[in-house]
Amino acid sequence: MSNKIILLFEDKKNQREERLEQIKVADNKVTVLPFRKKPASSEDEEPEVFEIQIEKILNTDYDGKNGIGLIVCDYELSTLDDFNGISGNIISAVAEKMSIPVCFYTAGQNKSTYLMFKRRSWESGTIIIDDKSESFGKECVGIFNGFQIIEKRLQKIKKAKFMTMTPSEILATILDKTGESDQIALYGSGDQGILPEMMPEFENKIDDDVLTQLKERYPRILGNWLYTSILRFPGILVNFIAASSYLDINEGDFKRPEVQLLFEEAKYKGPFSDCYDWWWRRNLDELLMDNNCESGLYYVNKTIKDVRPSICYEGEDHSAGFYCMLSKKPVCKNHSRGAISWFPSGADLSRISKKEHDKIGPFLGLY
Repeated sequence: MSNKIILLFEDKKNQREERLEQIKVADNKVTVLPFRKKPASSEDEEPEVFEIQIEKILNTDYDGKNGIGLIVCDYELSTLDDFNGISGNIISAVAEKMSIPVCFYTAGQNKSTYLMFKRRSWESGTIIIDDKSESFGKECVGIFNGFQIIEKRLQKIKKAKFMTMTPSEILATILDKTGESDQIALYGSGDQGILPEMMPEFENKIDDDVLTQLKERYPRILGNWLYTSILRFPGILVNFIAASSYLDINEGDFKRPEVQLLFEEAKYKGPFSDCYDWWWRRNLDELLMDNNCESGLYYVNKTIKDVRPSICYEGEDHSAGFYCMLSKKPVCKNHSRGAISWFPSGADLSRISKKEHDKIGPFLGLY
């Protein structure tokens, strides 16, 4: 799909070799390279700060944004060759400046670093990969391919049209779901995550130079928005657990191939769909309406008789319908809280179970 590479930042040799192999096994057509240490400098040269050194290497040795499709980075890089004390924050800053997508992972050897990393995992625009997951390599490749798809489809939007479109309209066009533009826009309401890289350009007149800069930055901006907000928080799209809960189908039964086949036409096939499974909620609704079914369970039971309903994990006598963002389990309305201030406005199927809410709510002001 692309001649660009995945560039891996990992300071420990054994883990570096393991990560490289995981990504190569996931897709041997994608080129993944380890970041090389900086070239030796003259003793007469004034040492430069890490950000400048890293940026120079990325531009000189890897052709910058033209050559790098994704940076995969260990958040803790304290022993990276010739960069002792460097962290993922510096790589993130350089990647943002160069408009290169980046995702992070950490083994969590240092408790304070691990806790900081977990906090970052909830920040908008920060893509986090579970380093212990069996699908680590698959997710890296899926994220890489997703950004390439967005960049390719963005290039097809004509200049005159692009100048008049909002970010939600651009993303809806990329997803070939122009009718979902208003729902996508709800995921930007009150969410500052996508704005910092975008707003400075709008402080000036949108001329050809600014337009070029915007188009260069938009793949990263829109990709981060899609992956960390729209795909993450069930609403317009639903993940596997959220889909089974919404359809009122037990998640174990929802895994069955014959059940999956019944909802195939509602499957999300856009950028990042190589990573995990998602479904378009509107398409699920249309499928049920077309078949005069009040629920997914009723629809499935027309042809498959032994499928069980989805049950709220906090109240076993209640059907679920919603998704707890903390436990990642199906919950019902009575045993969960919605309208959490830091959830996107469009994520109306995303909730926090009462059990989880009671544990953290008073400390975080979740009311």
